[in-house]
Amino acid sequence: HLDNAASGIPGQITWNGNSYEVQEVTISANLGLSDVNDIGSFYPTAVDQGTERLFTVQASIRHVGTASEALRTAHLTQTSSNMTFSFTGDAANQNVAFTLRNAEITDLPATPLSGNGRVIIRPTWTVHADSSNPEMQIAVTNTDATHSAN
Repeated sequence: HLDNAASGIPGQITWNGNSYEVQEVTISANLGLSDVNDIGSFYPTAVDQGTERLFTVQASIRHVGTASEALRTAHLTQTSSNMTFSFTGDAANQNVAFTLRNAEITDLPATPLSGNGRVIIRPTWTVHADSSNPEMQIAVTNTDATHSAN
């Protein structure tokens, strides 16, 4: 959750210059792994990793007017930008931070045109590695140490 935990908002995503309050995040990772069987064998003898890994992120975001409309514009123009989000603990130096490279919106359901209730939109981003960085990096920090992994 954020430092203002009383708000009930568990996290925040920053993408393409805008920040969004997030109520739910789902990360899917397909590392392109498949089992390789010898001819005539029922059991796999090796694991093959393809060159294409697929990372997707889906988030439930409060519809907040112009910032949400920026998502629609970015989707239509196929904008790619790095994404970060983190969850902060109750004490200093406690957080989990995710850095996602070259995230592009691949699905963005239409938002209602009017209404006075709470509106949640659920965009889906596809994340791509570049020549020097992995698709996703996770950093975990507590009061004793920091550890990062790709």
